[in-house]
Amino acid sequence: MRLLTDSGKILIATAIFGFSVFLNSCRKTDSEIYAEETRFLMGSYCTIKVYSETDPEAAVNAAMERISEVYEKFNHLSEASRVYRFNNYAHPIEDEEIIALAKKSAEINAVTGGAFDITVYPLVELWGFNFSSAGVPDREEIKNVLTLVGPDKLKITGDVILKEDDNVKVTFGSIAKGYAVDEAADVLRQKGVSGALIDAGGDIYVMGEKPDGKWKVGVRHPRAGGITYVIKGSDIAVATSGDYENYFMEGEERYHHIFDPRTGYPSSVSASVTVIATDTLTADAFATAFFIMGPAGSIELAENLEGLECLIVTPDLNEYRSGGFNYYLQ
Repeated sequence: MRLLTDSGKILIATAIFGFSVFLNSCRKTDSEIYAEETRFLMGSYCTIKVYSETDPEAAVNAAMERISEVYEKFNHLSEASRVYRFNNYAHPIEDEEIIALAKKSAEINAVTGGAFDITVYPLVELWGFNFSSAGVPDREEIKNVLTLVGPDKLKITGDVILKEDDNVKVTFGSIAKGYAVDEAADVLRQKGVSGALIDAGGDIYVMGEKPDGKWKVGVRHPRAGGITYVIKGSDIAVATSGDYENYFMEGEERYHHIFDPRTGYPSSVSASVTVIATDTLTADAFATAFFIMGPAGSIELAENLEGLECLIVTPDLNEYRSGGFNYYLQ
């Protein structure tokens, strides 16, 4: 039996253009105005909810436009993007924003012992997760593609990104969405928004509070579905990586889209990982890295990283938590 879903967390989107699903606003009190909008962006539904004393609809629209800008810049499937041209034509990347995110990715790669790696994209292609025909490649093929993966395959300087081999390809899918959410949050702050929730396909940032208190974010069970925990907080980011959204089955084996760049195979030590951090970029990237690392290395690392907590659920449904994770549970 083979089952393939295509709503996974990484930024492999076939839809390029965003569209508005709904927009509404209504006065909650004399001093608080509420607005909400959902668009299809970055391969998933993005929702922004705000409370603001000044034009909430304009604030939401500006934040959505910023998410769209980031998406178009980092979308490796769009022929108009510098990332696409870098991947397919070996054009050097000289964009300051892309270079900054590549450098941040390299820092996370070093901290996580190579678990987080933006050069993993050749593996994504080999396994077919850009298409409807995903399957297990030949072991020799995986071995050959691994020669294109690793931080040493890129040369990142102050003003350009180059690659050692023309076949090296990058994807910012496990960090760009979190970055886009953070950028949207900055736009909302500039617009005077006092409370907001930004949800880009499960990468979530909550700002300030609602009139009735802190925001609540649900954590999904990786097998049974439904909500197992509720995280409550303000000015925090929450991101989850799981093996249950973008995967296929061969026999009783589950193969998903989150690859260990050191082995070339989907990581098998986690079923889901939820990370709480002070910014969404960090939550997004470390949710992927911790998923690949599993509880053995992740919990200790999380304990040593300021402002970061995690919950790891293994395939046998055992749970591991960093010391401060329970603080946020409703």
